[in-house]
Amino acid sequence: MANDPQKKAEKSGGERAAAQGTSPSTRSKQSDPGFRRRLEDAGYNYLQDVRSAWQEYQDYIADANETFMKAQREAHVEAQKKIVEAQQNYTQAVQEAAGSEDSEKRIQEAQSNYLQAVREAGESKQKAIAEAYQEYVRALSGDSDAAATLQRQLEEAYRKYVSSIQQVDVSALDPESLSLLSQSVASVAMYARSHAGIFGK
Repeated sequence: MANDPQKKAEKSGGERAAAQGTSPSTRSKQSDPGFRRRLEDAGYNYLQDVRSAWQEYQDYIADANETFMKAQREAHVEAQKKIVEAQQNYTQAVQEAAGSEDSEKRIQEAQSNYLQAVREAGESKQKAIAEAYQEYVRALSGDSDAAATLQRQLEEAYRKYVSSIQQVDVSALDPESLSLLSQSVASVAMYARSHAGIFGK
């Protein structure tokens, strides 16, 4: 009969047996409560290391900017001092030449000396600024020690992250944890690629 209690019992028992036959593999991949935290820590530590490396480099760039600006100010002040000194020397020479027999010649010499001093002050200023600019450009280039340090720190941060996730037994992860791991690896890899070869190397 279709509604035979004995057949229902046999069917129910068979279903339980089938379920029990597949349950061991399922139970072996239960979610690890601490896994999500460890994975988050690995990703967080990576981002913190990257931010720290970039902050250090940004501080270096700020120092380079300030050094260049300071060099320009100092070059300008030094040139102005030389020009003022030249003006004073010229004025004194003209005063001393006044009334003398060769006053015209002495005044011409004073004018020549003044113009030469002004020219040299300008050339000295331009040279100092040019040298400071070259140092500034070198500081911003990928060949600087700071750039090499940044690249090394970024690579080390990625290696630390990879090392931390390599300790995970993937075969023991449940589907949700495995998905989280995949997402974390993909995000970090994409972030790392965006910083790879930032200085054209």
